Amino acid sequence: MKQTLALFALCTFLFSSLTWARLQRSEEASHKFLQVNQYYQIKKTGHYKSVSEFEVEILNETGRREFGFYKFSYAPYLSKITSIEAYTKNGDSISKVEKNFIEDKPLASSKDGFDNDNQVSIAFPNVQVGSKLYLKLKMETHTLSLENYFGTIEYFGWRENSLKQNLYVESERPIFYHISDPLDSLDLEVKNENEKYYLNITQKKPIYINPVEEKDAYLTRRMVPHVELSTEKIWSKEMMRPMTEAHERVLNESLPELHEKIYQEAKNIKNDDERIEHVIDLLQTHIRYLGDWRSVKGAMIPRPLTEIARSGYGDCKDYSASLSAILRKLGYKSYVAWVYRGDTMQFENPKLPSTKVQNHAITYAEIQGQPRWFDATNSMVYIKEPLPDISGRTALLLDPENPREKDIPATNHKKNRAVISVEYSDVKKPFVSVKTKINLSGVAATEWTGDQLRSSIDSLQFRLLEWTASNVKTATDVKFTPFSLMSRITRDLEFSYEFKEMNAFYESNQGVGFLLWENQALSQIADRVDKRFTDLGLNYPRVSEYIVSFKNVSSQGTAKLNCSFKSPWVELDRKVTQKAKSIQIHDVITILKPRVLREDFENATMTKLLSDIRNCVIHKLIILK
Repeated sequence: MKQTLALFALCTFLFSSLTWARLQRSEEASHKFLQVNQYYQIKKTGHYKSVSEFEVEILNETGRREFGFYKFSYAPYLSKITSIEAYTKNGDSISKVEKNFIEDKPLASSKDGFDNDNQVSIAFPNVQVGSKLYLKLKMETHTLSLENYFGTIEYFGWRENSLKQNLYVESERPIFYHISDPLDSLDLEVKNENEKYYLNITQKKPIYINPVEEKDAYLTRRMVPHVELSTEKIWSKEMMRPMTEAHERVLNESLPELHEKIYQEAKNIKNDDERIEHVIDLLQTHIRYLGDWRSVKGAMIPRPLTEIARSGYGDCKDYSASLSAILRKLGYKSYVAWVYRGDTMQFENPKLPSTKVQNHAITYAEIQGQPRWFDATNSMVYIKEPLPDISGRTALLLDPENPREKDIPATNHKKNRAVISVEYSDVKKPFVSVKTKINLSGVAATEWTGDQLRSSIDSLQFRLLEWTASNVKTATDVKFTPFSLMSRITRDLEFSYEFKEMNAFYESNQGVGFLLWENQALSQIADRVDKRFTDLGLNYPRVSEYIVSFKNVSSQGTAKLNCSFKSPWVELDRKVTQKAKSIQIHDVITILKPRVLREDFENATMTKLLSDIRNCVIHKLIILK
């Protein structure tokens, strides 16, 4: 019997992160980059040499710790370090970093698979507050992720206190660029001579973009000056030919025994969605997740299907290729696609072709003439729509005839629903009786799908009890209607249970009080939303219904608690009804967008929304007699 019940979790989530945020001042920073230089010398083949150079001044003990033992990583299967020069400067005294205090060695592989990254560690000597540290690093590529291609994204002042930064490019082939400069802080110089192309971008004023005192700060690309560089203007067929051909060789292999068995089972299922669900379910059953990124091929291209089947493991490339190959044999048009997979915040795609953002492989298919997107890498099967971690983004489709960017549909709030019904009895007795029913559909159901394969039924019941109990420790006489979460395939879920718990309602001279909102989380909304610096995440679009009923009680003036509002981001509709010694509070909360942009915080629509929330839901209490 939580007084807020998670009942109005939307607004708690929506505004609990609206703290008194600000950008950290340069004098508060731990360091100050006096000069940063980045140089690229690009050959016609796309191979390049680079020189990275910086001089940083240590401003406090945090900076002394962060930079005194400096670390960075790189991929030795792509490039090699040709020289490192480093020293500490204290006044006129210079202390060089000796070679035995520069360590370059392989990192241990991550928990998700094998990789082949190296870490360089540099111990600067005699580092004090006020010291200036200098590093010059020269590198040279020997292998390209994509043949005949160079691309990168360079940022200015992203959480770094930067006084001066220079980006210089010398290329034997045309270089395309896109500059985003929201602070009017960059100067550009471009020239062509002697069949070479030169680009020089200079920071003309100090930049330091580091939000502080803000919960869940989400700093995005559009807020920071940055430059995209690419030797290609679009994802062309010629550019992608080596990569698409490598994928086609895997997708067109004869199916190994495991994949053939899955195909044979699936072809007998008539319904398209049920057939595809069955294929993904069997792939997840027989292939566990484990990656191998120890080479360019391992990082970019799926392994042969026979190797995937033989080993019984694979990563996203292997899952997507396996699914695509089986779908092709089932008669569907299908390709592997690359996308950025991450949190539910909308992702800002680069303007030019870039391999710096895609981190995940998925499967594209055309089902009954409609484009569909499938991610077989998840621990459950959900194909109604793309999940929030890839939805609303642009994917790169590895179609050998027409490799191209293609938009993935945004998450539809109408397909994702959670209905939580709680009925309270005996609200004046020492122990209150509580009946709960929870119905989940769409993405809301995926959060529980297959959990019994990983957790015990006792653990799952405890999680459900936490959802509606004021204090699980005081809950007694707990009874659950039997349920099963043994299937990986997402279906609508229903949980039903009842219990008794120690009475936690508020007492007053007029009766028992029940809070309709979490005052503490919302009391400071009005004067803080305009102080937030970064976008505000709302999680995935969805509809949440909370129905709270009280038996054998009455109340006066309940119509005053009825309320509703709409906005581009969130809607709420509350109805309080009273019938024959019972009261019901019914809230429908709809999230329409996964985030509120920083630019919208101070517009008239947001101002109205804040007023509606204050008038509608803050400091609301119902007295039950």
